[in-house]
Amino acid sequence: MNQQNINKQPTLESFENEITLAKRAKDNVRLTKAYDDIVIFLYRRSKNDEAIRYLDINMELQKQLGKMLKYAEVILLRGKLYNRMGNFEMAFSDIDEAYAIYKQMNHLEGISNALITRGAINRFRGNHTEALNCFMEAMEYFERLREKGMLVKGSSCFIDYGSTFESLGVIYGILNQVDKSREHLTKAIEIMKEAGHDIGIIQGLNNLGVSYSQEDPRKTLEYYQEALHYAERINDHTMITVLTNNIGGVYEDLEDYPQALKQYLQAQKLCHKFKFTRYLPVFHKHIGTVYKKIKDFEHAERHLNQSLKLALEIGEKDTIQESYKLLSEISELQEDYSKALDLYKQYVGYREETFSKDLTDKLTSLQQKFEQTNRELQETRKHNSLISDALKRSMKMNFIGCSQAIRQVLDLAMTAASHPETSVLITGESGTGKEIIAHIIHYASKRKDYLIVPVNCSAIPDGLVESEFFGHVKGAFTGAITEKTGYIEEANSGTLFLDEIADTPPALQAKFLRVLENKRVKKVGSNQEIQIDFRLIAATNKDITRLIKDNIFRADLLYRINTIEIHIPPLRERKDDIEPLLQFYIEDYARILRKPTPNYSPLLLEKLKAYHFPGNVRELRNMVEKAMIMLKGDTLEPELFNLECAPAAEAEVQGTFFGTMEEMEKRLILEALRRTDNNQTNAAKLLGISYSTIQRKLRGIDTSNLS
Repeated sequence: MNQQNINKQPTLESFENEITLAKRAKDNVRLTKAYDDIVIFLYRRSKNDEAIRYLDINMELQKQLGKMLKYAEVILLRGKLYNRMGNFEMAFSDIDEAYAIYKQMNHLEGISNALITRGAINRFRGNHTEALNCFMEAMEYFERLREKGMLVKGSSCFIDYGSTFESLGVIYGILNQVDKSREHLTKAIEIMKEAGHDIGIIQGLNNLGVSYSQEDPRKTLEYYQEALHYAERINDHTMITVLTNNIGGVYEDLEDYPQALKQYLQAQKLCHKFKFTRYLPVFHKHIGTVYKKIKDFEHAERHLNQSLKLALEIGEKDTIQESYKLLSEISELQEDYSKALDLYKQYVGYREETFSKDLTDKLTSLQQKFEQTNRELQETRKHNSLISDALKRSMKMNFIGCSQAIRQVLDLAMTAASHPETSVLITGESGTGKEIIAHIIHYASKRKDYLIVPVNCSAIPDGLVESEFFGHVKGAFTGAITEKTGYIEEANSGTLFLDEIADTPPALQAKFLRVLENKRVKKVGSNQEIQIDFRLIAATNKDITRLIKDNIFRADLLYRINTIEIHIPPLRERKDDIEPLLQFYIEDYARILRKPTPNYSPLLLEKLKAYHFPGNVRELRNMVEKAMIMLKGDTLEPELFNLECAPAAEAEVQGTFFGTMEEMEKRLILEALRRTDNNQTNAAKLLGISYSTIQRKLRGIDTSNLS
């Protein structure tokens, strides 16, 4: 064979000729291989539509031949192509069909391949838990293949094995377990080099570069450039495009903005050339970010708006959120605070961990700036100095959740915040976060620069109630050696938050009703009334309508305090919030305890979602704190969470859970005391409530049969 023939590159026409010859010869084996070859040829050149056309033909051929394993292989490849094109619905549909066929035929290699393909798509879309589940399950099948001696070096299965190491390395990186991430990525590169699999080497080098991006950008650049060398050698358009963009990111980190723009714009150009629509939203966002940094706001807004438009079309949540946030920041820099506020609210709406402390502060800041552009403040806020950033941080105003129920709660909270004269009643079981919602309403309202005064109505001794609420003058009664300011006066211009308002003594309820009506208070021992301006937010975990029927609570007071009523559902009714709450508390206690952020097993999440949570979010937080203290490895498992002690769930099964809220609460407390040998401290921990709370709730409960 002469040198000219050796160097001759295959063309689309040559592959089509091979298909024609195979059909004429009626050689199905040859025809199948011809289809495989032309699809791979088109796949590598990103001619996705043409590749799918040949895949469809090949699928029909395999069906006719009854070759279901080959059919599953072809449809799985089609799913990968749909993923590349950003059609995730079709991609998942094809992958699931392939998985079902492989599962039915107990084809271990096919099952693992389908799992890692589904995991890769979930990883790209930011669904990290789903991705982790897929990769971990795939590893189980690889171990079974190893046991059977089927994991042969150089085989496609061996390459998939390396790909799974690479994917797990990426997930560990997301979980901030850097050493473990690099260990898996290095192992992946070793496997890919043994297999001579250039694409796998490229992906491993790229992700290893990502792991160094924060601490050593120059090292990151070296890994990216090495990966780009491999990509150019095999003419892989996808990886050339991705790596060009990634190199731009390194230059951006190094503040070499001209070079960063050059790389980003080149990546965008490649996207259009090869029709990589899935990457365009991110690349536009990157370009807009650099223009923002060099204060070219016109170009920044143009690219960020394009990023937002494209991301909304394909539902890419992370890019949607970031684009809204960046556009809001640009509007703020241009002092267009109204537009900045609107954009930031859009950002909040798309963020899963909604209204955490930083979001609340940001909304408050933008709201204040917007107000200041429309009117002059009437007087200096005399309490500004009292509301320091440190104090706000100490309140831990994090309200995590992504369920529809919690979004409705937060929408109502923002409605309440925009009406700072209106009374609010927050209802819900203990531990659901009623006080947090009260603080969010206060700091998102016009009263934010003044105090929010929290009062636990059930903790005030009966003899001191009036003095505590209304204050007293010196000498008003024995022991009144100085004048005292009451809670209501302290809340002047701010917010009075009455927790456990259902426990307010009846005599005080009448006086408090008058205060709400005329906004005047009279200190104990004084004849002079003081004009007070405050907003009331009340909370209770009891059924007030039942208390009204029992003449324990005044109906007219209820009508006065519940202009806006916000009910926070118990955690057991909003299972979707368990995972973001779990992740938040894991990260929080990892920071507090100075430990690496661990992973958590899918089984733990499954058991948490099955648990009844009598103590709600507070109980989950206490569970995570205990588990993080006891954790020795790098993965949280169910045994660290004591989920077998589930008094509420057990009672429900036995048919004893039903009844009034008070009856259910009494049963839970008694059951917790039985399980802890009448130890009130341990019972409180089991229920996820404080020691003082269980002491208060034990008043009127007969515990003699427990001793």
